[in-house]
Amino acid sequence: SKDFEVLKERFNQIIKDKVNILIDTLNHQKEVLTSLDPKEVLKRGYAYITIEDKLIKSTNDVKKNDIVKITLHDGELISEVKEVKKNG
Repeated sequence: SKDFEVLKERFNQIIKDKVNILIDTLNHQKEVLTSLDPKEVLKRGYAYITIEDKLIKSTNDVKKNDIVKITLHDGELISEVKEVKKNG
């Protein structure tokens, strides 16, 4: 019947709309997760510094003459600390 066909079409459209909304949501979540990926963060110009595989989070973690490894998106730098300057 005609009513059934109309209902069927409306139902199909509602399902398509819902699926499209879910796809958009998933794509947005993927973009957010990708932007937080440590490798992607490094590509934006950030680096992290370690001493003997211990992450350096503060000037208190290093002293003059320490050898540090600076990790960039395309490799590593090995460097000697010449001076430690604290804020304030």
